[in-house]
Amino acid sequence: NEHLVLGRENIIWFSTYDNIYMLKAYDHRFKKHLQFKNFQVSTRNIVSDKVSNLYVGSYKGLYKLNIRNNSSSKIYDTKYPLNYYNSILINKGSTLWTEGQGRFIKSINLYSGKIKTITYKGNEDLHSTFIKQKSKDSIWMGSDKGLFIFNIKTEVFQRYKIGRNDTELTVYDILKDSRKTLWIATDKGLYYKKISGNFEDYSNTYPYFRNKIILVLHEDKYKNLWVGTNNAGVACVNLKANKIAIYDQLKGLSNNTVCGILESDDQMWFSTFYGLSVLYKKINKFNNYYIQNGLSENEFNKRSFFKRNDSSLYFGGLNGITELNPKQFNFIKKSYNIYISKKEYFSNNQNKYIIEYGDTATNIELPYDKNYFSAEFSINDLYDYDKSIFYYRIKGLANGWTLSGASGQVKLYNIPSGNYVLEVKGKNLEGFETENKIKLKIHVEQVFYKTPYFLAIIIL
Repeated sequence: NEHLVLGRENIIWFSTYDNIYMLKAYDHRFKKHLQFKNFQVSTRNIVSDKVSNLYVGSYKGLYKLNIRNNSSSKIYDTKYPLNYYNSILINKGSTLWTEGQGRFIKSINLYSGKIKTITYKGNEDLHSTFIKQKSKDSIWMGSDKGLFIFNIKTEVFQRYKIGRNDTELTVYDILKDSRKTLWIATDKGLYYKKISGNFEDYSNTYPYFRNKIILVLHEDKYKNLWVGTNNAGVACVNLKANKIAIYDQLKGLSNNTVCGILESDDQMWFSTFYGLSVLYKKINKFNNYYIQNGLSENEFNKRSFFKRNDSSLYFGGLNGITELNPKQFNFIKKSYNIYISKKEYFSNNQNKYIIEYGDTATNIELPYDKNYFSAEFSINDLYDYDKSIFYYRIKGLANGWTLSGASGQVKLYNIPSGNYVLEVKGKNLEGFETENKIKLKIHVEQVFYKTPYFLAIIIL
């Protein structure tokens, strides 16, 4: 090494004879579990016993993890070679119940190791999606053919009617809130049932939920309902005030598919299909974290999250488990700016297609028959420059922001005649929005036979 320099955000810069490199240290607030050299463990569910053991269901078997010394062991069922453990729970401290996306539930005695399989004997070829404790003697079981109740004493499955064609409904989660309202998350929206009455479609109250795939439900300490969706962000419903707030990538969420929700004080943690997000509710702002920050994996799994206490949150993904202590996290503010790196369009003044590099003219004049404009943008985040995302809107055509993705390119075709302002902003990988916005004035001339001068000649 010729030089070693500590730069912005604790990035270490060093040079060799033929290149310059950047090195960024992991965030040691994150701990990783179930990490193996030769294979990855896709964790599907996490629970804890009364001691210090985590039980982790995965697509490679059922693991027992001692969180004190980070050692793990595997629980084997020689009669179950598929080894899928999709959802688990511990009942009465000694019996672990699990399902494996099939027609059955298994019970495992944690003391004796005895394993028993109870098969659903109905006619439907169903695949289970999750299990949750309903009472001390019964278990909810979701499936791709509706919702069931399993009686632990009689070992009988009974369908729980939601009130529509249940066999066409995939149920992903269920929650009974503090008001005794039962909420059901499905692939066809959100349903609820009060103490007395029938199930109702919640999209009749908030159209946002219509035909959404709902993955996870959570009630916070303020009795708000949080609803994680597939590719539509997360919604916070204030049931008392009848208000809804939507959080998505435009608002700072790392990804629009939310598969896990945990709460700690005034922090809301969301595991997604790309990254881990924390919302600081008092200031309504996000921080996002990824593999680069020390996570075990960027893509997390449905139902694979667990809160052991106020100091230990666990999120499971395609490669083991990420553990964190939320008390070690506070909102971090970082400043970035967006710049124009390239513009391409037909110049009326020069009567030819031109390419401009850098931040040059901000007024674009386009002829009506060559009404095309292209621009490229960048953010001054040198370490993760290729992972920034960009948004644009065209004032005069639409006021809403459109995600242009991570390419940094905005391409506009067939722009109607008129005057517009193109606004572009960006966010870096961690979710920090640029301090500035790029504003470009665009004028597209009117076709000659619609100009006032031409129309005046016709009238004469």
